[in-house]
Amino acid sequence: MDRISISNQFLDLGPVLGNLAAASSLVAWNEIETTVSAEEKAAGKASSHWVILARDEADFGPLIEDLRWQMLTPVAGLPLWTDDYTSLWGIAHWSSHSGP
Repeated sequence: MDRISISNQFLDLGPVLGNLAAASSLVAWNEIETTVSAEEKAAGKASSHWVILARDEADFGPLIEDLRWQMLTPVAGLPLWTDDYTSLWGIAHWSSHSGP
């Protein structure tokens, strides 16, 4: 199981990873961590978006019971990213919001 930070204020990489996981016969779960204490902010922590990938849901162990994590499902209509194809148009945040 790998845990990957995909935090980005300009791009929503979740759908990309969801589609790649499905195409690779992996399962993917994600957590968007938005609660950051004042102490954590002072230490430089910001909100973050995490994705975990595994071959089987059972590989997540007790994490599967953690309600902060949700299954990351494939997104129909979003082309699969490959070595020959990527496009930022479908995943860009076009507003001034600053989220993960």
